[in-house]
Amino acid sequence: MNVSGKKLELLAPAGSKRAFYAALNSGADAIYLGIDKFSARRQAENFSLDELDDVVREAHLKDVKIYVAFNTIIADGELGTAVESLARINNAGVDSVIIQDWGIFKLVKEYFPELKIHASTQMNTHNTSMVKMLEEAGASRITLARELAIDEIKEICGSTGVEIETFIHGALCFSYSGQCLFSSMVGNRSGNRGMCPQACRMSYRLLSAGKKDEVWPTPGDHILSTKDLAGINLIPQLARSGVSALKIEGRMKSPEYVATVVRVYRHAIDRYLADPDGFEVSETELDELREVFSRGFTEGYFKEIKDDRLMSYFRPSDRGILLGRVTYLDVYTARLGLQINRELCVGDEIEVWVSRGGRVRNKVEKLFVDDKQVECAPAGSKAVIIIDEKRHKINTGDRVFRVHNERLIQAARAAITGGSTQKTPIELSARVEIGQPVEITAHVSGRPNDAARVVSDFKAEKGERRTLAEADVIAQLDRLGNTVYEAVAWDIRVGEGVMVPLGQLNELRRELIEKLDAVRLKAQPRTKVSVGKVRQRLQEDMVPEKTVARRKPVISVDISTVKQAAKAVENGADWLYVKPGFSRQARASIEEVSRIAAQQKVRVALASGNILHQAELTAFMEYARSNKAMLDALLVDNFGVNREAEALGLPVFTDYHINNFNTLSTRLFRDDGAARICLSAELALEQIKDIAGAVDVELEAIVHGWLEVMTTEHCVVSAGKESCSACDSRMFYIEDTKAFRFPVEQDTRCRSHIYNSRELYLLPNVKEIMDAGVTSIRLVLDRYEPQLVGGITSLYKEAVDLIRHDIDDISKVVRRAEKLFPREFESTTGHYFRPVQ
Repeated sequence: MNVSGKKLELLAPAGSKRAFYAALNSGADAIYLGIDKFSARRQAENFSLDELDDVVREAHLKDVKIYVAFNTIIADGELGTAVESLARINNAGVDSVIIQDWGIFKLVKEYFPELKIHASTQMNTHNTSMVKMLEEAGASRITLARELAIDEIKEICGSTGVEIETFIHGALCFSYSGQCLFSSMVGNRSGNRGMCPQACRMSYRLLSAGKKDEVWPTPGDHILSTKDLAGINLIPQLARSGVSALKIEGRMKSPEYVATVVRVYRHAIDRYLADPDGFEVSETELDELREVFSRGFTEGYFKEIKDDRLMSYFRPSDRGILLGRVTYLDVYTARLGLQINRELCVGDEIEVWVSRGGRVRNKVEKLFVDDKQVECAPAGSKAVIIIDEKRHKINTGDRVFRVHNERLIQAARAAITGGSTQKTPIELSARVEIGQPVEITAHVSGRPNDAARVVSDFKAEKGERRTLAEADVIAQLDRLGNTVYEAVAWDIRVGEGVMVPLGQLNELRRELIEKLDAVRLKAQPRTKVSVGKVRQRLQEDMVPEKTVARRKPVISVDISTVKQAAKAVENGADWLYVKPGFSRQARASIEEVSRIAAQQKVRVALASGNILHQAELTAFMEYARSNKAMLDALLVDNFGVNREAEALGLPVFTDYHINNFNTLSTRLFRDDGAARICLSAELALEQIKDIAGAVDVELEAIVHGWLEVMTTEHCVVSAGKESCSACDSRMFYIEDTKAFRFPVEQDTRCRSHIYNSRELYLLPNVKEIMDAGVTSIRLVLDRYEPQLVGGITSLYKEAVDLIRHDIDDISKVVRRAEKLFPREFESTTGHYFRPVQ
């Protein structure tokens, strides 16, 4: 139980049918899975809608819940398919849907009120204010961001009555989930759309910018690759914090991984519940977790670990477990000698980390100890194996890892195919009397309402040669091997001299179990909805609003210094967006910015930023209250701020990290009080046009600047020399293997912000953007020199004014832009003309 007395749920992943059985048979309390579309793991095998009925039935009969991950952002053109899918998910009796998209959240609440909503970690929930907002909106559970310490989780749990879920084991995203645009901008594969190619696992160099860029040495090439989370030792602390569910990551992992990790955590949780004070985790359990998949383990943000201890610089994939070291290699016989500190068996696979030349992997086909062929070599022995090729760059002393433990994998496969060892206990009774119908009843232990009864359509007769004994009845009724039940109590009454053919008893048992199954499944009723009717309702709801006002376009400019503000105002900005206390190298004074803006009647919005833990949110709101007289609006990038801002009385604008991607979410934000909505940076121009034509609200689109593609708690620069002393005075980049350079900036909280390698530049396309219905032209210029801020603002201002006066030819402005930007200027149009996958 957790601190509130509720059961501590173990939630397991299933990316395939085999992984589903692995979780089901290994002790999961609930399983989350995705369908073919709209899942954040679209590249997994996943499940068809046709499979859901059987999956839910099998799980529910074992008292296991099913949650469907519907956790991507969804475009208008996909909403019809989405609502049909949700109708079938609802009708299958799924226990909840996991949601990222705010429009889908609204749709589920209105169309499927009995279907519970779990807020996905993709919603970026990391403060109590957003938890309260989600609770008020109708979420029944919230999966927190991984970047929270246990004390923060405890504070959140204490502030709400909604269930709180946290990841306990598996891969860690480098960026805050739901805030990563890296692969989207670079490779057109969006993590917010379930297509993440794991760009953070690739190789990068760290560069310091200057007259001559300097390569900073790092411990390894994989400077964005995190270790895997392993919170098994923290089960007591997490339970006491009040969390309701512990979630295992891994829908892209193997069924064997699922079986092993679920089994280990099941046993650990059960031991904790049985004896909280005596809870311990064995080294054997940790080894099993390491061997089934590990990039190295960390307790990560639970323990506020944000430095190099979080990272797996050398190996972005499974590293296995250290087995020992090489003692010799005979290149003529291909015999490899090993000093091993763990047992090694035939069928295992090893990997030698060669000092020079990478890795050498080999399956153990033959194994020798003291010149004798053996099946297993014990820990501490000197073993010899035969490698596939004679000549390798293997050296004495090289480390050897086991990356496949054959016995561990076979045990996992047995769990997948062999059925669950955890059965539902039932109590059986039978009455067999001469001249009377046979009556058999069953109920689940401790749940008398989960019961069934069968009465035969024949009467028991007097036996001639053979009579029925109590043991005979028990033997037939106890044949429950292919069911989810096990009999734990009996009440059998058999009349003297009575006889019933054993085949008839078997038929009655099968009928009884079918009835008991049906009763238990009916105990979880769900009102079914018509797929056609919800599709028709959606079509009616998506009809464009009658009066979509055409607004005068404005130029909105992000700035971080007073000098930038002055140049933006001087050159035609209508709005300034200021983020206080963000940059380590440039900190704008809101008083001075406000004074400069007021001189030209330019308005000022205070920007929250997308990451605000509760203490930061409290400080931000206090800053906003104390400077309210100098502000014209709040630019909100985290809905925790949105909830707190209501009492301030200032107009609220929503920012792009909130991932507004469709008409439904746009209307939701508008109806919730947003006066201006910045659209998702992943929308194409045609999609923007659809939203603008359907919703009467001021829409904003980012058309120029360095777009942030990752936000992370880890300081990227800490991988290099000098670390903290360098951030205040130097600019940094990470460079990929194709020589694309991504700027990196550390804020005052030591978080890293990584920007796209190309500047967003849409000056030649301003007319198309305005024609699409965008009325706030956003220039993100907070990383530019003041003179360039003024020049860029002037260009867009001139272009907008020309178009407003029906002069569509802005080629003169574009030519002037070509003179303003340096020769090496490289730009992108983002997703405006390249719809994201």
